[in-house]
Amino acid sequence: MDINWDEMQEIAFIDLGEHWEYEVISVIQDPRTGKYFAGHDSGCSCTYPFEDMQQLSDWTEIRTKAEAVDFAKRHSSREFRADETAKFMGQLQQNWVD
Repeated sequence: MDINWDEMQEIAFIDLGEHWEYEVISVIQDPRTGKYFAGHDSGCSCTYPFEDMQQLSDWTEIRTKAEAVDFAKRHSSREFRADETAKFMGQLQQNWVD
């Protein structure tokens, strides 16, 4: 099923890229099902994050905030700094509905 980006709710987002590169980890929620999905994408500024991930099957379903954090740590090319970790966790805490 194609993602309707206008309907998706972004729960958490962090860009670990530097300069003209991006390394994005995002958690979205499908409001139709209430399910959460995590995605990771990286590249240069000539492309857009997630442009090749237009189906929910391209994303990883997650069930808990802890799974979201584990996904982010596994897919990141580097360790999160303390402020990045706090920002990501804060977004999850604020936007995640159990």
